[in-house]
Amino acid sequence: MSQSKGRTARNAPRPLRGRRSDGAVDDSRALKDAALQREREFWDKIAAKDKTEFAALLHPDYVGVYRCGRLTAAEEVASTEDVNVGTASLEDLSVVALRSGAELVSYRLVAKGQTGGRAFCVTNNVLTVWVRVGSAWKAIAHSEVAAS
Repeated sequence: MSQSKGRTARNAPRPLRGRRSDGAVDDSRALKDAALQREREFWDKIAAKDKTEFAALLHPDYVGVYRCGRLTAAEEVASTEDVNVGTASLEDLSVVALRSGAELVSYRLVAKGQTGGRAFCVTNNVLTVWVRVGSAWKAIAHSEVAAS
């Protein structure tokens, strides 16, 4: 084994990995990239005020959980009416494959924009559960809490 700068094959940096609920290890680069793309699409649809496309991302049994209470898919779409997202940055994304066709995605969201005519800048911890329905991924649960 060749050593370079104190690293051996045994302690060399490893590719990012995710752990499935059954304990198996997945190559999480592809998992993370796909999850990040879905989450960005989620926020892009809100920012674009594209209610039809945003609603299409939500599962019929969707539930949003927030400090103000729980929202159905229709209530979630309606809640975006007065929100103007200027920027949304997704940081420290993590993905857990719960089973085939179901993933739990968590990350820190830093968003700026306006709601109710007032500027906002928030840093929230976010959790979304995605399920595959046919060939499409749908958000079935979403929650945000203010980061401390």
